[in-house]
Amino acid sequence: MCEDDRRLDDYFEIFKDLIIRYAKSYVGDYYIAEDICQETFLKLYGYMGRLDERGVKRWLYVVSYNKTCDWIRRSKKYHELIEENSDLLVRGADDPVDRYAAFLDDTDWCNHILRKVREKNEKWYEILILFDYFGIPKREIAKKMGIPISTVDTYLRRWKKWLKDNFPNN
Repeated sequence: MCEDDRRLDDYFEIFKDLIIRYAKSYVGDYYIAEDICQETFLKLYGYMGRLDERGVKRWLYVVSYNKTCDWIRRSKKYHELIEENSDLLVRGADDPVDRYAAFLDDTDWCNHILRKVREKNEKWYEILILFDYFGIPKREIAKKMGIPISTVDTYLRRWKKWLKDNFPNN
């Protein structure tokens, strides 16, 4: 186990309950808050070694807040779509079961798209994960991969075009 992994484990043990309570205060569901906490610490893993240890707690709060807002936005869009296009009676957006179902639907769809991207071009997939999921700046991605930053930009641009061509409704 490397030093970053040990530090990540330490941060997780110290801050996980705080992050879960914080996220739960917004979403109202413990299990969804746990998922948000997990996503937050996955993002932290991508930033290990670049953060000042004194600012980790604040950084975790900001990232968990952003992840929570993303989740709430996805949940609202899902329920608006259901209400607009369905004659079925569904429970309201405040129901944690419905919110979690929406979260799972979004996750399944994202995983499907990511699998298709990986099948199409492994480099696109790698850059997309590093840039979009872990939030690593393009300059650092280029440095890590040993390619010019313009190539990173080109791969991201081609990926977006491919996405629009193959998944036009999203």
